[in-house]
Amino acid sequence: MSKWLNNYRQRDRALQESGSFIYWKGGATKKIRLVFGDLDNNLLGFGQHYYGNAYYYCPAWEAIFEHDQPVEQVGCPICKADGKMPSTRGVAVAIDITNQNKVGIIQQGFRNFWNWFLDFEMQMGAVNERNFVITRNGDDQSTSYSIFYEEPSGFPTNIQWPIQISSEDDMPKLLEWAKSIILEQTLDASQLQKIVGSVGTSPDAQFGNVVTPPQFQQQQQFGSQPQQPVGPGQSQPQPGTPPQTPSQTTGGPFPQQGGTPQPQGPFQPGSGMTDDQNKGPLTW
Repeated sequence: MSKWLNNYRQRDRALQESGSFIYWKGGATKKIRLVFGDLDNNLLGFGQHYYGNAYYYCPAWEAIFEHDQPVEQVGCPICKADGKMPSTRGVAVAIDITNQNKVGIIQQGFRNFWNWFLDFEMQMGAVNERNFVITRNGDDQSTSYSIFYEEPSGFPTNIQWPIQISSEDDMPKLLEWAKSIILEQTLDASQLQKIVGSVGTSPDAQFGNVVTPPQFQQQQQFGSQPQQPVGPGQSQPQPGTPPQTPSQTTGGPFPQQGGTPQPQGPFQPGSGMTDDQNKGPLTW
């Protein structure tokens, strides 16, 4: 392994261990509070490859998914070597209540994580109005999460912010901070070409009639407004249930005035996240 690549891997591991990210090991349970509601506007998006037994952010993701440019033309070296488009991941800022209210970044996929929260917000109101207890099931590619929620409440006290936050006006800086962490770990095309040179090209690497998976056809760039995802795990409001407008009951660590929303739809209050038959925790 070249020196620069070894240094990159070491920095990446150090960043994970520093607490900038909130992540779950297999079987682990964490209680978290999302800092922002309105995920349509506050969930950041980026692309990621798993290649040569390691993860790499894709610098071409925005061109492929936001600007609809052909991946065979604008794809990064790993896109072309592996014959695959990057997977779309979502990033949000959250408070890790389990870890002394330290603020960090949650980065997860849509299929087994974020689609669930998007559905919840559509049915129940802003996701930053309550705490969530999340358990990771499995420790491999088939990982799923069991998610329970608590009743709406105020934000935790003594929050450990990663940057200076003094008022509501400072809150957008957290999204910029999260974006900078991701960009810091994104290699450029020349560096990724060196990765490809050391790992090699997949014998099945060809794009041909590549079709963008429907759940990734419309995703958001950093800080932009995404389209509602569709695909595995996507549910629709129950018949007769009016669309829910996220309330401003808590609205973050600097409360705003407003009423408490009345839960409706398949999520039963007081029993954790459940399916339509209310038989137990919803697990993807």
